[in-house]
Amino acid sequence: MTYKILFVHPPSPTYTQMADEIADRNHSSYGLADGDEASPTVSNTLQRGERKYSVYGEMSLPLGISYLSSFLKKNFPDNLEQYLADYVDEQKSIPDYKSVDDWILAVAKKTMTKEPDVIAISLMFSTAYKFFKHLVVIYKKLWPNAKIIVGGIHATNCSQYLIDTTPEVDYVFKGEGELALVKFVKNLMDNKPQVIQGVYGKKDKGNVSEFNHEGKAVNNKLCEIPENLDEMPNHNYELFSYEKYFQSSKLLRRYDDTDPKIFEIMGSRGCPFKCSFCSSHSSNDRNVRKRSIEHIMEEITHMYKKHGITKILFNDDLFTMKKSRFFEMMKAFKKANIPHLQFFTQGFHINTTDEEMIDAVAGMTDAILFAIDSGSQYIQDKIILKKNNLARGKELMAHAQKKGLIVRSNFIFGFPTETKEIMDESANYMRSVETDWFQIFTAIPFIGTHLHEQLLQRGVLKKRFDERLWERSRYGEREFDMEAEKVTAEELGNYTYSLNLELNCINNFNLRKGRYDRAVVLFNELLRKYPTHIFGLISLHKAYEGLNNKEQSKYVEKRILESAAVDNSSIKMLEKHGNLLKETKFYDLLSRPSTQVQSKAI
Repeated sequence: MTYKILFVHPPSPTYTQMADEIADRNHSSYGLADGDEASPTVSNTLQRGERKYSVYGEMSLPLGISYLSSFLKKNFPDNLEQYLADYVDEQKSIPDYKSVDDWILAVAKKTMTKEPDVIAISLMFSTAYKFFKHLVVIYKKLWPNAKIIVGGIHATNCSQYLIDTTPEVDYVFKGEGELALVKFVKNLMDNKPQVIQGVYGKKDKGNVSEFNHEGKAVNNKLCEIPENLDEMPNHNYELFSYEKYFQSSKLLRRYDDTDPKIFEIMGSRGCPFKCSFCSSHSSNDRNVRKRSIEHIMEEITHMYKKHGITKILFNDDLFTMKKSRFFEMMKAFKKANIPHLQFFTQGFHINTTDEEMIDAVAGMTDAILFAIDSGSQYIQDKIILKKNNLARGKELMAHAQKKGLIVRSNFIFGFPTETKEIMDESANYMRSVETDWFQIFTAIPFIGTHLHEQLLQRGVLKKRFDERLWERSRYGEREFDMEAEKVTAEELGNYTYSLNLELNCINNFNLRKGRYDRAVVLFNELLRKYPTHIFGLISLHKAYEGLNNKEQSKYVEKRILESAAVDNSSIKMLEKHGNLLKETKFYDLLSRPSTQVQSKAI
């Protein structure tokens, strides 16, 4: 007998955002659809009724699902069929349906013609929870006999809550699921129910469920963790089309208007650090394991030979954890003799990086990301517990600039005890460092983090499981005020957004340094994704003026005026943050009523 398992990969936008996309699909102005020209005018963007999520929804590779699938394939080569309902890939079709639920059902039917035996849902992010709630109801009605299981970081940290509040869910897997999933499928095939560590279900009509601990889940054990990652096979290349995910990372896109093939892998699992805003430890209890370099290079070489992949994104929690291993990896990259091979990581930790490592990186990548997170040493040492040496961070960013790297850095605002004065301290530090582009976030208390526990204890969060918070958290939107610090959610949002516009656009590091050619590349990248972004357009205009490119300056100026006149998001941006333009030629013009600006544009 052949069993069928259906994996489900939820999308990046929240359920509410997708519903909004459907509601306003005929008058959206959010960006380019696939295949459109790179630099549209605002008017033709509006006329076409652009889709938000064909571009706005991130193409996040189903990395965990792929590794789970490959391990199942290794253990059940002949009697298990695998399928993937890839809602991330299907995002472009969202506006074609009357409702999100219709879309969910259509993708399910498109993926499976027969009822699966197991439906395995990846619930990594809290913002996917509302989508998940709708999905399991639809799936259970469509395939009532299928076992619905769910795993991922959010599921791990909300296991009992999911069991108690979601009747359609049969089992929740806590932690890394490869070993437990193989045991689960084997038990199902053999019809011999056995308790599996880290797999939780519920009592049903007085009987203990299959594969379940007796009674209510204790929620204190994770699934058995794979210790030897070399025993884990590489991606299941047959589960979905990797080509669709080659450009998955906006962070790592080359800044020369090319479309690189970027492939994501993991070289290690786990992180020993205890950053208060991170929940990754909840799935592995900070148990750090590494693949051998030989095993990693085998996968990279395969992807180069099969798909021409030369750019690798390591999704490790901490790629630079050990300097000796880092240089062994650099040596292996060179020995592989793959033309134009480049690698990227999710972020360099200041305390595990030095100039020698940056020198090595400079020969094998275009960009580097530093995970700084706060420009206040107090916040570093006492609140987020990352303990970055900020003076050292400034030195490393300057060194990376000297090596010709495009430097990005992450910063987060709104931690407990972080007053406006401390926020200003962090902002001033950002103004002092040599960074091409800042990624600025607000502190979101993801469940499973120390930050979440802190805010619960202080009474800022009123309940542990807050579905309203989950729906909004991915995009840094706060529902709560920091009353003790006298910082409201609205003030924090305005502060971070204004700082983003200031440092990334109007007072961009490259504009200040007169590196206009580099600035052009950065702003065109921003406008590729958000073609009506008024501050991006104004900054691009300044860069073209610095290059004395009169033709492009004139063209961009027309786009600025048009955007300021008819694009709602630009108009709102100017209303809130127009004071940042005081030193630009557009300040007086853009402070006029939109009707006057529109007439000027015409």
